Amino acid sequence: MSWRGIGLDFASFVKPDLAVGLAFGRNVFFDNTTKTINFKGVDITGNQDRSLNVWPVLANVRWFPKITSNRDIQPYIGAHIGGYIIERYIGIGLTATQDTNFHFGMAPEIGAFFQLPYGAFFLNARYNMAFAAGGVPFQRFLGFNLGYAWEFRH
Repeated sequence: MSWRGIGLDFASFVKPDLAVGLAFGRNVFFDNTTKTINFKGVDITGNQDRSLNVWPVLANVRWFPKITSNRDIQPYIGAHIGGYIIERYIGIGLTATQDTNFHFGMAPEIGAFFQLPYGAFFLNARYNMAFAAGGVPFQRFLGFNLGYAWEFRH
């Protein structure tokens, strides 16, 4: 569980009910534990600082079904595909190691936009999945996002 993260999404409607775009973000997870781990073939017990920095770079599509006559609330479903740059850090005593790997991944999403006079705020849930790469196992996390959306006009 972590409250540390930020994201930025850009999207454009290609049809009245379909938007495509890009999503960028950073999520930070941290754990301090004393559990025994097997690290590079050696069992180690001691105080461990572990952190995971995840940078998703994803292309996306979102579909806005017309399931309600209320124009102030617009639900949607979305799908993201792309890459995750994942940086792992483990510090044990005076020794630390860090590695960075690129992972192919995807993320289904469900959410809703709530209209305001000058934009909208949104709430969504995105299930991020980064597949194993570089000796790092499959990574996954569920993100709940709250944000503000506005429209750029030329």
